[in-house]
Amino acid sequence: AICSPKMLSKSSQNALRYLNACKSAQVAQQRWFFTLQNQRIQPFALQKVQARQFSIDDDSHSDFSPQSKIAGSADITQHIDQTIKDNDVVVFMKGTKKMPNCGFSQYVVACLRVYGVKDFKDVNVLADEQ
Repeated sequence: AICSPKMLSKSSQNALRYLNACKSAQVAQQRWFFTLQNQRIQPFALQKVQARQFSIDDDSHSDFSPQSKIAGSADITQHIDQTIKDNDVVVFMKGTKKMPNCGFSQYVVACLRVYGVKDFKDVNVLADEQ
């Protein structure tokens, strides 16, 4: 005869629940893998993204024409090149090494400190006009 879960001890009930949960998780994982193999479900990273096309129509209003806010891009390139040549390590980041403005910048500063890089040039891309 099959015993009901009520007839089992607390520890046996917990063990039974754990085994059922493990079995359910294993079945779910197998189903997900199977559907992935059959390409019914495709992760976002594997999806093909179609290239975007922009209209370049001569009849378009000048407000919609491409505009560049960067004046003197050669000067900016020279400034960046000189900054890189003058320093062993340069980090172009949001904020400064003493006060990063985003999590990624903070993480980069922490990584550099862990590896012993204490003297590096930080360029705040949010404040620097160039």
